[in-house]
Amino acid sequence: MALNHVALTVSDREASAAFYGEHFGMTERVHDDEHLLILGSPDGSLLALREGVVPEDLPRSNHFGFSASADEVRGARSRFEAAGVTETEWQDDAGFVRVQVLDPDRYRVELFAIAVAERPPRSRWTSFTADPTDSRPRVLSEEGNPDHRLRVEHDRATLLVHLSDEDGGGWTVMAVDRATRRWAVARARRQIDAAQAAIAQLYPGG
Repeated sequence: MALNHVALTVSDREASAAFYGEHFGMTERVHDDEHLLILGSPDGSLLALREGVVPEDLPRSNHFGFSASADEVRGARSRFEAAGVTETEWQDDAGFVRVQVLDPDRYRVELFAIAVAERPPRSRWTSFTADPTDSRPRVLSEEGNPDHRLRVEHDRATLLVHLSDEDGGGWTVMAVDRATRRWAVARARRQIDAAQAAIAQLYPGG
């Protein structure tokens, strides 16, 4: 089933209609009489507005959202700011971009995107190699970049894969349970902290 519409009680439906028309593309008046105004958008979404007493102190988690591309969300944020719209939340990380704002009646409205990373242009593959001067190498380094390091270690139960940042400034560690192949990943400035955090995630009761 597809969600068909959202209905709001608003203090001034024309003010709300102007807000949702300008910022969220709800420009079509599907229905308009003295009791109810229904706004529509080209994709078929509907927003019903009825004037009345607006509820107070709604939980912060109460909101509804519109989807867009990541660039559209970032652009909309700039337009919200220029228009003086109050922003309540902003996130742009880990493949998720969203901005949440307040409408004229202080309802929380969100514009969000799940950012899909594009594959970068192909380039020459290189390897992590051992230092030829090390008689018992334990750490590999990327060809041409000795600060980018890789280490793999294990005991009877767990495999740890340590990968430094490209500039050597931090570490990402993946811990793998050898019996089940369950895994956990953690990142920290120090290698030992990242390893301990990954192990704690993998074995939370340990």
